Amino acid sequence: MALITIQFHAKSLARSVPLRAFLPVDGDAPPETPLPALYLLHGLNGSESDWFTYSRAALYAREFGLAVFCPAGENSFYVPQAASGIDYLRFIGEELPAFTRRLFPLSAEREKTFIGGLSMGGYGALNAGYVYPQTFGKVVALSAALEPWRLMTQTDSTESVRRPRYARALFGESPYAGDTLTLARKCGNRAPEIHMACGAEDALLPVNIAFTEALRAEGLPPAHFDITPGAHTWDFWDREIRRGMQFLMDHPIDAPLPA
Repeated sequence: MALITIQFHAKSLARSVPLRAFLPVDGDAPPETPLPALYLLHGLNGSESDWFTYSRAALYAREFGLAVFCPAGENSFYVPQAASGIDYLRFIGEELPAFTRRLFPLSAEREKTFIGGLSMGGYGALNAGYVYPQTFGKVVALSAALEPWRLMTQTDSTESVRRPRYARALFGESPYAGDTLTLARKCGNRAPEIHMACGAEDALLPVNIAFTEALRAEGLPPAHFDITPGAHTWDFWDREIRRGMQFLMDHPIDAPLPA
């Protein structure tokens, strides 16, 4: 197997960005068939190395024969930035898949192209799945930080990234244009298959429940949603990303732990 660090110029972001890549290849022979690919997004205050540093994502990907690509999302929430016009959503939905397909032996089929993430990355993965359903056949969203403008405008927080000024720079004065449920409505029945999970002790559980219930109430393609033991931690995400990969690769999914 190969773990690779890449630096390349992203037109969508108007700068050079880092990318971590895992390829489940051994020896000198190329893979017999194009590889399925998972674009795996990190959370707030994280980096492109998180999934390979704090979880066993590479070992799980090797088990399932899955290529994994982790871009640097900074603290962008993977949205088109209101203040700068920098478009992280287009970067992960268009430019990144196109670039990696030119560089590696990846499948170009929707059914073998996936996106996933945790927290901020779970929000980004869902949005990308709904905006680019022609690209992504399945989505895995763990502890998704839905309705992030509410989180980011908490005035009792001492973290600078949660200040209202920063939220306005990301989302503008009317952030609901990027609301995930709105994007799901626009996508309709073209939506990819979605697997979501959130810890029973996670503060983000209520918004995850509300989102999945809203999909069902509006007759939109539902998300499979598990509530399992755990909080907003790597212990939870390490366990659940393996179950997520089972879902992506059409393997039997381990039964969720009872919450």
